[in-house]
Amino acid sequence: MALTTLTRPEQKLLQPLRDPINRIFDRDLRLMRQMTRDIDRVFGDAGVRAPIFERMGPDVGWIPDVEVFERDNRLIVRADLPGMKKEDVKVSIQDNTLILEGERKVEEDVKKDGFHRTERLYGSFFRTLPLPEGAKFDKVDATFKNGVLEIGMPMEPAAKPITNVEVKIT
Repeated sequence: MALTTLTRPEQKLLQPLRDPINRIFDRDLRLMRQMTRDIDRVFGDAGVRAPIFERMGPDVGWIPDVEVFERDNRLIVRADLPGMKKEDVKVSIQDNTLILEGERKVEEDVKKDGFHRTERLYGSFFRTLPLPEGAKFDKVDATFKNGVLEIGMPMEPAAKPITNVEVKIT
């Protein structure tokens, strides 16, 4: 098989074709990265961790558990953030994506029967959740109570799918 080298004029002719291909590749690469993060999160929730995380410590890669559902034409997102305060969490929306980020600092100090134990866990997290079409970002509300962050926003009712279509051939 022979290797062909393109001349500069030929390369310029191919450039308009390369740009859309590169955009598609970039989009597909972003989707693959998101899928990899989602798979890691699922297996992490099941107690399976990659060996590198075990060597680095238990808090590396901590991702808060999140529940997303729709109720009464509202999108509800709940995140479990045990031991955190609302000041430790930042919530924002950018490009139809809900972004949760923050840092947890848990310190435990136990003294009893001449025994003194101190434990500290620190770790930051960054979680993104794509929001569905119809979510009203301008009417978002959030509450933080007992380590649970709940974010709500109205949703436009989805169009009912067409189940039967009669086709007439003329």
